[in-house]
Amino acid sequence: MAKIYKGTLTGNFGIVGSKNNKQFDGHLQIVPAEFSMPDYFKAHAKTDVIYLNFEKDRIYTPKTRVMLKKAPVDVTVNVQFKQMKYESVTVLVETVGGAFAPVNINMNQVHVKGNAQCDLEITVEKNSATVVGSIVAKDTTAEF
Repeated sequence: MAKIYKGTLTGNFGIVGSKNNKQFDGHLQIVPAEFSMPDYFKAHAKTDVIYLNFEKDRIYTPKTRVMLKKAPVDVTVNVQFKQMKYESVTVLVETVGGAFAPVNINMNQVHVKGNAQCDLEITVEKNSATVVGSIVAKDTTAEF
């Protein structure tokens, strides 16, 4: 999922509810944050703060502006669960201001490596992956 290289984690979260109706509850933040998501990009992304929200059957981040090398990128992540079991993760990625960001998407049937301007919604479920949106590639190879 994600590798965290730098940051201080604060806040609290828990799993609440009855045995048959467990839910997430809480908020965490990482200040400042330096991370990568190896399935999507290997370069270190940096931002002042990442907010992680734990709410019922999901863990999500609001839109977060990160610097991926010198490219500003807005990222939103939503991890969905059903009865506390992983269902899917959806990542919204949008480069900002015409910047080209380094990408290295390496999922089941999607492999992209290079530099891109993008506005993508990437959803990975147990047995499938879906990519919707637009991408402008520069110095890039792709396999689908």
